[in-house]
Amino acid sequence: LLHERSRRCLRHNREFAPQRHGGLTWRVRLPLLTPAAGRVLADPDEFLRARAKILKPGSTTTVGVADGLVLKRFNFRKLLNLAKDLLRRSRACRAFRKSYHLELAGVPTARVVAVAERRVAGLLARSYQLMEEIPGATTLQKFLRAGGRPDRGMIRQAARLVARLHDEGFTHGDLNERNLVLDAQGRLFLIDLDSLEFATRARAAVDLGRLARDVSKHATVTRAHREAFLRHYCRARKLRQVPR
Repeated sequence: LLHERSRRCLRHNREFAPQRHGGLTWRVRLPLLTPAAGRVLADPDEFLRARAKILKPGSTTTVGVADGLVLKRFNFRKLLNLAKDLLRRSRACRAFRKSYHLELAGVPTARVVAVAERRVAGLLARSYQLMEEIPGATTLQKFLRAGGRPDRGMIRQAARLVARLHDEGFTHGDLNERNLVLDAQGRLFLIDLDSLEFATRARAAVDLGRLARDVSKHATVTRAHREAFLRHYCRARKLRQVPR
C-alpha cells in the first residue's frame, strides 16, 4: 500500500507538482518550497560550485549543504546506463521516491524537497535530489571515533529504525556507521538511500552483518551493545531467533 502511495511524489497533486526553474523541470514538494529552496532550483550547479559546503565530492555523486538544504547531484557514470536510462527513471527520481516511501513508513530520514533530471538529446546527463538538512547532524562514525559510548536509548533507536526498514521489505545496501546520523537532540536518521532496494530476508541479514563489522572497529562498542541491539531488533520484528 505504501509503495503504491509513494508514487504520488512524482505526480501532480496537492503536495507535489512539476515546476520549471532554471531550464529544468522539477518535481517539487510544495509545502517545503522556501525562497532558499527556490534559489537552489534556479541553478543547482551554481549552488554546489559557489555556496555549498561540499560533503562528498566524487565522480558519481556530489553532495553539498547550505541554507538548511542538502543537494545531491548524480553525475554521469557508465555508457551502458545511457540505454538503460531511456527505459527507467533517473537515480535521483528513484532515490526521491524511496526516501518518500520511508517517510510514509515512519523511518526517520531527511525529508525530500525536489528532484529533477537534465537530459541532452533525450539522454540522461545528470540528475538532482534536494532534501532538508538534518539539524546539527553528525554521523554515528564521528560520534564513536570521538569516544562516544552508545547508551540504551541510542541502541533501541538504531534497532527499531533498522527493524522498520526491513519490515517494509527494504535493505539499505550500504548500512554502516557513516549512513546513520544523529541530530542535535540525539535522534537517529538513515541517509544515503541510493542503494535502497526491495530484497529478501537473507539480504536483511547482510545489512546487520555489515553494520556489526563497522561498529565493532570502535572500542566503545562492546559485545554487550551488539547483543542488546539484536535483542531489540528481534523484538521489534517479532522474530524468535536472530537471522543467520
